[in-house]
Amino acid sequence: MASRLLVRCTSLLSRALPQATVAASSWTNPIGATTVSDLQWAPTWTWVPERPLCDGRNVARDGNVPAIPRRTQLDKLVEKATTPEDILRAWKEHRGNGNQAAIAMATLSRLVQKTQGSITTKDADILMDPRLQDIMDTINGQVSSVWNSTLVFVLRSFWVMNLPPSTSVLNSVQTEVLWRVRRLSYRQLALLVDWGSERTGSSEVAIMNAALKQLELRWTEISDARTVSALISKGEHMSTSLMDRLEDKALELAEGFSAQEIRRVCLSMASRGRRCVPLLRALSYHLLQKPSSDLTTPLLLDMAYVYGKLNFNHSQLFQRIAAELLPRVPKLNPIDVTRCAKSLGFLKWLHLPLFEAFADNYTANSQNYVTPQVCNLLMTFARLGFQPSKGEQFYNKVHSALEGSLPSLESFLLVDVLWSLCVLQQVKPHYCQSLARHEHRANLAGNPTHLCSLK
Repeated sequence: MASRLLVRCTSLLSRALPQATVAASSWTNPIGATTVSDLQWAPTWTWVPERPLCDGRNVARDGNVPAIPRRTQLDKLVEKATTPEDILRAWKEHRGNGNQAAIAMATLSRLVQKTQGSITTKDADILMDPRLQDIMDTINGQVSSVWNSTLVFVLRSFWVMNLPPSTSVLNSVQTEVLWRVRRLSYRQLALLVDWGSERTGSSEVAIMNAALKQLELRWTEISDARTVSALISKGEHMSTSLMDRLEDKALELAEGFSAQEIRRVCLSMASRGRRCVPLLRALSYHLLQKPSSDLTTPLLLDMAYVYGKLNFNHSQLFQRIAAELLPRVPKLNPIDVTRCAKSLGFLKWLHLPLFEAFADNYTANSQNYVTPQVCNLLMTFARLGFQPSKGEQFYNKVHSALEGSLPSLESFLLVDVLWSLCVLQQVKPHYCQSLARHEHRANLAGNPTHLCSLK
């Protein structure tokens, strides 16, 4: 655009300047005005473009912008490879440049993970293969020519391979990433944060911190829900200001979140106690629009946990969760039953058919429940004032589970369980005798809250 504007200006100046010079000469020296026509203008001033300025299809390529390289046989073979051996064979037959070596390395790592699990545990001999060593040497020698996206993926490959920190090629790639961090796109920066969050080495931490700093400066560039959800899920490594901005972005892009991305964002918020009400409302609304096929059992249980943890009520979504979860309760394990019941109990939200299903699940599978799970179920029922319709069968199972284990409960848990049994009108006199033991009274003496409750 700038070059076309310059051409247009020079064309206009070439026509206007002779007339302006004539006028000026006739004003200052009328006698010499006739000599102006004899002036010779340089070719630059009279040059006219060979194509219309509006024709944007034939813009000449800038000499500073490298042309996209032609695909070689090595590129085709790497793209079609299905095993690590295909990559190594293709490299030996058609050795390429540094960028092609990085692509081959990233593809090989992906194939090893897909077919064998891990390079370091399943096929460590591949690291000693001379063909792989040649690929690494090529990357090490030509790391500056590797494209940004390929550089990020090859760094991840080396992290997955758990190369020793002293490895020359790993140090070269990590240094190059640090040099280029300002030129990486926000998606590439997000990938570095996602992959490097569990790394503890000094170089890995430096890369992740540099990527986080760039994201904080360039957060307005983020424009897709997937990147936002991935970044929020790594929120424990981010500053409060960046998290605030990411939540603003999530609110803006909430419509594009998948059900699993909503789950990831909400779990991350719950783990750090970030109760952003506008974002929770938006995510709840969009989750309600998802089809039943997207609402898996783990997702429903996690969402119940999130809302219980953040003390956020959304009746419509709770009704949807209960309706989707109800037919699946018989197949839930004790951990999931007690976890879901406890989450809804914190919110004091009682859905009778769902809690009846929880009680039936315990009655049918009481042998699989451990004492803490029975206690949690009792405390939830007492908090909601819920009495199962098949109470006799349910409480018979409960009493048989508590008879031998009640005295061994931790003091504060014992108080809560006895309170729950009192509310449910199921307490027995000898249960209270356990609380009178000296060790329980000594433990409770240091907590005024429980002493008040006992009085």
